[in-house]
Amino acid sequence: MRPPPCDVWWARTDWLRPEHLTVLGAAESERLRRYRYPADRDRSALGAVLLRAVAARALGSAPGAVAVDRSCPSCPGSHGRPVLPGTGLYVSTSHSGAFVVVAATRAGPVGVDVEEEPSRLGTDLRVGALGPREAAGTTDAAGFVRCWARKEALLKAVGMGITVPLAEVDLGPPGEPPRLRRFPGARPDQVYVTDLPAAEGYAGAVCVLAPGPVPVRHHDAGPLLHSGLFGEPSVTGGPVLSGGRVR
Repeated sequence: MRPPPCDVWWARTDWLRPEHLTVLGAAESERLRRYRYPADRDRSALGAVLLRAVAARALGSAPGAVAVDRSCPSCPGSHGRPVLPGTGLYVSTSHSGAFVVVAATRAGPVGVDVEEEPSRLGTDLRVGALGPREAAGTTDAAGFVRCWARKEALLKAVGMGITVPLAEVDLGPPGEPPRLRRFPGARPDQVYVTDLPAAEGYAGAVCVLAPGPVPVRHHDAGPLLHSGLFGEPSVTGGPVLSGGRVR
């Protein structure tokens, strides 16, 4: 029997509207007030809003009624990975540059990551993040961010974040389909990783801890974000998917 699908929802940061913020909880709103730069605040806000919208759609509830637990396992803060207690729905969110992405599935713990290509790629960063096989097959920034996104997605799914040396996580060179070759925190036969159809200048990946392959379905989040879930929409966002790829 095939695992349940993983739904990946894409949005652009300029789709954020004032009415979206009304569904956030007190802890989420307080966290947003601590951001120094508006662009960072808006990305985080839209990620929290989209996660609630996706969960509400799957659970048949209102976005503001979704209980999101972001407890950190290492401190009393509310900045851990999002958990929806008692729902059986696993979620993950990521944002970079102009894009926000949320993944949701019932197949197992999930991690998603999207990364914008850096304008410069230092040698130290490449050496510290890539294993020997990955480094040998990585010749440019596009390949590097693809490797990085794969690793981030896996670590999010496992619930570790970047708490282990990235060079110890081997998912293969960027020119090959991702496959777990080395990582002490997960069994290769219980890890499904796939690259996402990111826009030019970006790379993305999603990881589900389940015997794969897990069907991955991509969605434009515009209609969801500008639906009746948030009251009367102030503007309609345009499609972010075109020909099977993000644009």
